[in-house]
Amino acid sequence: MADMAEDADHEDEAAHDEEAAVADRDIAITMTEFAFEPAAVTVSAGETIRFILTNDGVIEHEFRVTTEHAAQEHIEAGHEGHDDEAATSEHGHEEILLLVQPGETAEIIATFHDAGEFDVIACLLPGHYEAGMLAGVTVE
Repeated sequence: MADMAEDADHEDEAAHDEEAAVADRDIAITMTEFAFEPAAVTVSAGETIRFILTNDGVIEHEFRVTTEHAAQEHIEAGHEGHDDEAATSEHGHEEILLLVQPGETAEIIATFHDAGEFDVIACLLPGHYEAGMLAGVTVE
């Protein structure tokens, strides 16, 4: 499972537990309607990444690191669960989640423990994923 810390206005246990996390490297991701740039990222098992997220779009976007299966389950369940914090899908899979407002930049730190643990970055706000707002994740 991935650990995380986020730079947000509210505090939660996950953020508290990881406030001192030090990233091995940064990955900058730009969000627009309806894409992530870059369209794919590769990380190493055990690596801690600080994602620097910039929403260059005109609407809110979500940065969610998950699996394609969990993304499809989320859509089928009616797009429930956009709480700007760690999310656990209905099948018990931990996800990394952060909402970014238009024109804002935010950061989230995640440690990728297992190869194959995640395979997609997605915006699961209604209609966004369906419009192609996803990027690949490879954990080696």
